[in-house]
Amino acid sequence: EALQLALADSDAYVRKTAALAVAKLAQLDAERLAEFGFVERLQDMLGDPNATVCANAVAALADIDAVSPGALPLQTRRVKVMFAALEECGEWGQVSLLDALAEKLVIKDAAHADAVIDCVSARLQHANHAVSMSALRLMLKCMQKLTRDATVDKHLRKIA
Repeated sequence: EALQLALADSDAYVRKTAALAVAKLAQLDAERLAEFGFVERLQDMLGDPNATVCANAVAALADIDAVSPGALPLQTRRVKVMFAALEECGEWGQVSLLDALAEKLVIKDAAHADAVIDCVSARLQHANHAVSMSALRLMLKCMQKLTRDATVDKHLRKIA
């Protein structure tokens, strides 16, 4: 009950910490997750107005998804919130968001891939190499959908 209250707390610090506690609970007692609806609550937190809470929810769901696939669904509205959160959260949060997007995002077509690449390419020059590598991983996934050589060349120049 305390964890449920913490996930709904008005303080963003409490919510972000509670999200990570749910990931730890998944390692210790996965049955409790379904019993108390923690996965659904974390999925709701993907739309949290606080970028750090969103990033921690993504990190927790990614950990849970590794042992129980399907925990981290990426619907269009959630992906938009995740891209917005990239601009506001810290380095660790950016890595969590970029890695989750690289793993789970379904690239619809070349235009979608181009838009995603444009959104994350600035992170290639980030001071933290983990952020740069996570951005590169997502960009390379997107580049598989690109069809025009000129577009591919443009993005490869960004990487170089």
